[in-house]
Amino acid sequence: LMTTQVKGKTAAEVEVLYKNFHAIVTTGKEPEEITDLAAFAGVPGRSGNRAGSAALKESDFVLAVGSRLSDYTTLGWTLIDPAATLVQVDIDPQEIARQYTVDMAVIADCRMFLRDVAEAVRPLAAKAGFAPAGARAKALNDRMLAEQKGFLDCDLDSVPIQARRLLKDIGEAIQRDAIVAVG
Repeated sequence: LMTTQVKGKTAAEVEVLYKNFHAIVTTGKEPEEITDLAAFAGVPGRSGNRAGSAALKESDFVLAVGSRLSDYTTLGWTLIDPAATLVQVDIDPQEIARQYTVDMAVIADCRMFLRDVAEAVRPLAAKAGFAPAGARAKALNDRMLAEQKGFLDCDLDSVPIQARRLLKDIGEAIQRDAIVAVG
């Protein structure tokens, strides 16, 4: 499942979908309720992390909700396997199949789509006996967390001061939902 930030999206609306997908990657800043899920693998692409990119690259089914699937988030269109089934959901018909040929196009408000699909999937998943996201999703989540931790595992007291030191200190000083502007 690949999403971009959908205004007003809550974990309750997408919990069933997230629990039944191999892994979740996002292209936007998501709320803690989503990034804290065990199946969350991170952000793919140029400004993302390796785990998020690996999750997208390994997927045989991609549900892209509100994502343009640009070269930036797909590393020059290399992260989505041409053999993967691709379903793209967007409210703007001009964005559908703009970057990739899609197997199914859905023109809809992304938040409403997620809510409606979650309602439809909940009883089907229970009836089919789907298990929550499995070991691979957990492994990708662990890899993302290790990658984040490893970024700061270095000699932060070296001279000259490293940008990582500033990031670590700022991260410890601000609240998780704080907005930092750099200009």
